[in-house]
Amino acid sequence: MLLDYALRSSPDPLQAAGQAGFTLIVSNPERRTVTCSRIAVAIPVGDAAKDLVADADGIEARVPAGWSVGQDAGIFTFLPAGGAGSIEGEGLVFDFANLQVNGEPGTAVVRVEETAALRGSPEEVGMAGLPVGKWPARLAVGDLRADPFERAQLDAGEY
Repeated sequence: MLLDYALRSSPDPLQAAGQAGFTLIVSNPERRTVTCSRIAVAIPVGDAAKDLVADADGIEARVPAGWSVGQDAGIFTFLPAGGAGSIEGEGLVFDFANLQVNGEPGTAVVRVEETAALRGSPEEVGMAGLPVGKWPARLAVGDLRADPFERAQLDAGEY
């Protein structure tokens, strides 16, 4: 893959059977221009622990300026205007909203496929998997509390 991808969920952590969204950040790790003609994102659909959502209907994808999106079930295909977009030092942000996470805790893998090329080189297709944890619905993360340590009294000779 010529581009780097990172995924951030909201809420974090995702909870099974909850409402969610996520942001996909795309960046160019090279100092050379990458020309990208397609980015496809596959959200796993089903009721199993390995799936993220039971149904892809209603998921909204927001795109950066100069890009469009098409959806076929859980596959979102992003295309730049004019057939190819140049990605240099700036990153791209794709937002996904209105995901109804399925009820099974587990790890789902969101798959990304890019069609891209370094300037002057032929296009190549690369694929990556981005794991997303789904935690039990009652999991709660709260404030960290530190209590003072009390030294236990040991009988002589005990270690």
